[in-house]
Amino acid sequence: MNTSLKPIDLADALIVGELLSLPDQLNTKETLYKDKPEQETALEEALEALGTGLFAMNEHRRNYKINEKASWKEFKREGQKTKAKDENISKNVPELQQYIIGFFSEIKPSLDALSKAMNVILGSSFKEWETSTGEDSIPHSGKAIGEYIKANTPENKLQFGKDLEQFISSNTRWLGYLTTVVDKKDEQGNLTAITPFVFEQKHRTVIPQLFTHSDGYQEPVLNFMNRATQELILFMINTLVFSFQIGAKDLFLTKIKDKAGHQHYRWVPLEAAQKLQELQNSQNSASV
Repeated sequence: MNTSLKPIDLADALIVGELLSLPDQLNTKETLYKDKPEQETALEEALEALGTGLFAMNEHRRNYKINEKASWKEFKREGQKTKAKDENISKNVPELQQYIIGFFSEIKPSLDALSKAMNVILGSSFKEWETSTGEDSIPHSGKAIGEYIKANTPENKLQFGKDLEQFISSNTRWLGYLTTVVDKKDEQGNLTAITPFVFEQKHRTVIPQLFTHSDGYQEPVLNFMNRATQELILFMINTLVFSFQIGAKDLFLTKIKDKAGHQHYRWVPLEAAQKLQELQNSQNSASV
């Protein structure tokens, strides 16, 4: 796939090399859309929009990493100059907020772009990747998409539809959290879930900004952003692969690994794959 997005770090490389390259890896131009060039073009456009959103998200993470490090070092120098030894010192860093808010604000548009790519692959008509609060008063994101897939998967692809629906359903709470995580602010507009820097007198060093999750667990903001980036990209890759499997009417997608351990995809006729599965099932039954 031709893309104007150029990787800067490993997260960017994962987006380009594993997610945006899926049409090339699956040879969709010759397998799925050989007689439908307009769908191949629509898929490329949808994935380009998805990649652009993920790149913007990752750029905010990268900027936070750079500026947080500089602010941390500056505050450490300030703390070590203080004469007070019996009380920890805290410092709010509002200038870092823009990167945190920017990062999480890109997640919903990126999921919306994912749903547009799924429209091309599945023939669906999702307007967005919705987030709504359920009966448990907890935001869930993607629930309607999972329900659509469960109800509209072709008969000969029901297992793949079930797998994708379960995969999305198992992630709706996590995605709902990511898309609403920066909604809570105080009267000054500061994120209430973010702690200030703290100069800890006992060890004469700085505790970084921590993110306080809904269950009270705290982790460094950068760790959370790093983890969310990796997991979100992998979620999108798997969702797209499942979608391609369902959208390919007469083809079955196999995954093989070469000697170096790299995964490759290969299409085989669905009828041949079903016969092979039936043969394996009968052999397994005979060996019991």
